[in-house]
Amino acid sequence: MALVEMKRLTLLAMRADKDRVLAILQKAGCVQITEIDGEEASRYLCEGRGGLERAEERLQRIRWAIGELAGFAPKKGMLASMSFPVVSAVETARVQRSKSELMAVVGALESLERRRGELQGRQTRLTAELQQLSPWAGLDIPVERLRDTRETVQFAGTVSPKALEGVEAALSGLPVLTRIVGEAQDSACLWIVAHKSARDAVQGALKAAEFSARAFQGEGTPAEQCRRLEAERERVTAEREGLAKELAGLAGAEPDLKILCELNACEKEREAAGMRFAETSSAFLCMGWIPQSACEKLEKRLRASVPAMEIEFRAAADDEKPPTLMRNNRFIAPFEAVITNYSLPDARSLDPTFIMAPFFFCFFGMMVSDAGYGLIMAALIPLVIHFAKPKTGLRKIMWVLAFGGVSTVFWGAMFDTWFGASIRPILINPLEQPLEMMTLCMGLGCVHLLTGLGVAAYKNFKAGKPLDAFMDQFLWLFLLFGIALMILVPGLSTVGAVLAIAGAAGIWLTAGRAKPTLMGKFTGGFGALYGITSWLSDILSYMRLFGMGLATGVIGMVFNTLAFILLPGGILGAVAGVAVLVVGHVFNAVINVLGAYVHACRLQYIEFFGKFYEDGGDPFVPLSVSPRYAAVSLPGEDGVDG
Repeated sequence: MALVEMKRLTLLAMRADKDRVLAILQKAGCVQITEIDGEEASRYLCEGRGGLERAEERLQRIRWAIGELAGFAPKKGMLASMSFPVVSAVETARVQRSKSELMAVVGALESLERRRGELQGRQTRLTAELQQLSPWAGLDIPVERLRDTRETVQFAGTVSPKALEGVEAALSGLPVLTRIVGEAQDSACLWIVAHKSARDAVQGALKAAEFSARAFQGEGTPAEQCRRLEAERERVTAEREGLAKELAGLAGAEPDLKILCELNACEKEREAAGMRFAETSSAFLCMGWIPQSACEKLEKRLRASVPAMEIEFRAAADDEKPPTLMRNNRFIAPFEAVITNYSLPDARSLDPTFIMAPFFFCFFGMMVSDAGYGLIMAALIPLVIHFAKPKTGLRKIMWVLAFGGVSTVFWGAMFDTWFGASIRPILINPLEQPLEMMTLCMGLGCVHLLTGLGVAAYKNFKAGKPLDAFMDQFLWLFLLFGIALMILVPGLSTVGAVLAIAGAAGIWLTAGRAKPTLMGKFTGGFGALYGITSWLSDILSYMRLFGMGLATGVIGMVFNTLAFILLPGGILGAVAGVAVLVVGHVFNAVINVLGAYVHACRLQYIEFFGKFYEDGGDPFVPLSVSPRYAAVSLPGEDGVDG
């Protein structure tokens, strides 16, 4: 139960040293910089956002460039994508010196992208023009000659195929030449030349047929225009391919761009942190939170680089809310992921990880409950962590699953489940002894719930409230133990009755003590006693341990049965049987491991934490290096362990 004690940091230094201080704080990674409190101090908050805006713009451009080059980079395997490559300080310094050249690469990429967009738009327009003009390729007259003469009029356009017969019938016997030159989208492309005397008749027939006139531009026949458009489209396509080759030629800069991106992200974080300082023309004031264990080392590092400064560390005031940072040993720390997925504890409360972890470990194993699956998890997941070096949050969850594999081996052996098969149960066979299994689950549930009640009592004693511990926790213990003795130990039923009555009476008399009125105190006691029903429902919730474990074993047995039916059926049967075994057990393991994790979390969040947990903590977010593509080593000061 380790919550790191936070100290309030106040630092006053010369404005000329601001960048150096920010660099040291970021490298140390142990200070969460906060806004300056107080109306007077807030008047001096840094207002210039030019540096931050420039850093954000530059960072956005670099990330865009990395995304553009991602398609040309070698594909990373799944394991490699789980971790960050580590970049030395020497390599980081080299990239920093090449910043101008790399930004020139970004500029070149932006120019290529603009040109590529223009070419894509041009190609789209050419394709559309070709689609519109191709049906007219059969018209062997230059389009510039499609105009009226002194004696003739011309019409070019489309009508529906159904209307053609009506047009031809209406124009028969008139001095008119009609030609169908092609088809376009369920329409006939029609060219008509007529003597001027027939103009009105032709226009009337075309109007009745819903004729749509076609306006031509340019010179030459439609076929010649199509050939020119096709040649232009091929030229545009070739230029686009050339641009793609130029783009691929810049792909070698991607690794350095990723390092530069990390450096710019760090710069942006420093600029954002500096916006929280109070400044004058010559000095600045910084306030924040720091773990107590890091205070001395950070002060030593700062004084070595920035002699002209004043720094102070003090305890949090009553009206201040320090951030929450949990710290546990290497075996318990992975289970912090279960806490952070719920809600951080209040910084003045306690870290429940140490108490919660053994129960989570136990319940997870009971719900998976197949020793074969557990062996694979316990052996394989640490190897993946070792070679892939996953990111911090994912690594914690993977270690939780690895420890869960160890628990699964234990409970699988107790229940005699090995890849869905049975040898000899050491403790209980859930299929043959369901009552014993249910008793075990509810017994563990009672231990879990009473532990939560005990933690609540501990918190009251720690806060100097022993009477509250007696009235809010010990009286419930009297009631619950009394009921248990009455039901489970007939020889001690009288003792149980006395304990239960004493506990119930005490709860009734004290549970409503905070109410302002006598009636409120009276009804508050009855309302608290009604909570005995929630205890019953909470205990029944632990039956999921039985249900989940039973499901894992039964599904595994089903796949085994199917496989052994198929295996004797020759080569095809053997292949099918092995496939059923492998795919079936992989599916069973994955789905039940996921379910066990979710339900083990639920038992902590709902049943256990409901007895004592105080959430609402704010995470400790120090100014630090937060890698996205690579773990860079910033040149300069050494870090300070918090």
